[in-house]
Amino acid sequence: METISKLVQCDRKLQALQLRKQTMIEINGDYKNYSRGVRSVLKAQRKQLAGIRGAVADLLLVPNPYEVALEVILGDKLECIITETEEDALLAINYLRQHRQGRVAFIPLNRVQGKRMSEQGERQLSQVKGFRGVALDLVAFDPVYRDVFTYLLGQTIIVDSLEVAIRCLPLIGKGEKIVTLHGEVIHNNGTIVGGTRTAARGHMPLMRNRAMAEIDLEIQTIEKERAALQKSKSNLNKR
Repeated sequence: METISKLVQCDRKLQALQLRKQTMIEINGDYKNYSRGVRSVLKAQRKQLAGIRGAVADLLLVPNPYEVALEVILGDKLECIITETEEDALLAINYLRQHRQGRVAFIPLNRVQGKRMSEQGERQLSQVKGFRGVALDLVAFDPVYRDVFTYLLGQTIIVDSLEVAIRCLPLIGKGEKIVTLHGEVIHNNGTIVGGTRTAARGHMPLMRNRAMAEIDLEIQTIEKERAALQKSKSNLNKR
């Protein structure tokens, strides 16, 4: 009886998780959280536009501790659309113009070139307590997009706090910047940006991606548990 009770509990948990996942898929599939232009292009990729890979925010998975920092680092670039070629980007721009759907920034895979901070600089920074790493190394993405994310994240480091950032400042080079876990920013020229943050546009897209990944992992865990319980039940029935 205990096994049957646990199986029922597993089924209920799975149903609830699958419902949550389906709701998130429907919201993400309609691109409701994107600006008009981005939403228009992403919808048109299904029938009218080729070579559209997706928005930056949808192609990146960020661990929970770094979500705020990455939202600050990327900002409006979260809504940049990655295309296979510049021709695909031009076709999408023409589509936007013809349908009066606004403006969108595109990153063609065949043209983008990223730059990463020097190994020497990174080695020196790694000696500073509170240094988390180069932003590029703290996120997950399909390797096909490495050049894109090197361009976006290869010259930014993430640190624990503003105090740590001040200590790291003499060690960063031209074009590089430091972002704290709380979202403060220090540029290599010494400019500091901080204070209270308003809610990010797009309702924290990186958080949505993580939530979806966590739901998938939880579903897998419960399905394994259910399979083990089902096997145990079958063994009991054979006795």
